[in-house]
Amino acid sequence: MACKKRRILKGDWAEFCRSFTSANIMRRATVFQGNDAIIGEPGLPFLSLSYDPEASTIAVVLGDNAPDRLAREVAAVKKPRAVYFIEEEGAEGSTRGVQIQPGPGQGMIRLLFDDEAPDAVRNQWTADIAYSIYLARGGVHGEDQGDWFQAEALIADTIARFLS
Repeated sequence: MACKKRRILKGDWAEFCRSFTSANIMRRATVFQGNDAIIGEPGLPFLSLSYDPEASTIAVVLGDNAPDRLAREVAAVKKPRAVYFIEEEGAEGSTRGVQIQPGPGQGMIRLLFDDEAPDAVRNQWTADIAYSIYLARGGVHGEDQGDWFQAEALIADTIARFLS
C-alpha cells in the first residue's frame, strides 16, 4: 500500500513526539539513515521519539536486550529541518513511521514500523531479556520463571519512564 507524508510544524514537534511515543510504544521498529538500516532489522521495540528544543535535537530510542540497558538512543538528529508523519494512504490511523530531515551533513532518518502487534513484540522482548538474565547468572537451569518475572519488571519500569 502507498504511504503519504504529512509535515509537522516545528512549534508542534514536542507535542507530536509525546503523542507519537504514547500511540506507538512497543511496536517493532527499524531505523534507517538514507537507505541503510542502521539499527533494528528485523525490528526492535520502539520506546520513544523526543524533541529537546534547547539542544534542538530529536532522538529515537529503541529497546535493547541487555538487562542493564534496556533503552538505547539509536539516532539523534541535531538541528533538524523538518519532521514528517508517515501513514498508509487511505487508511486513517495507520501509522507507518516518521521521517526526520536533518541539517547539512547528516543523512535522512526514517523510523518505520512493522505490522506486528505490540503484545507480540513485548512477549518476544521479554523472552530475549529473560534469556540474557539466564546467561548472566551462569546458565543455571530451574529459575526460568524468576528470569521471566524479572524481565517483565525491567520492561515495565523502562516503559513507564517514557510514558511519564
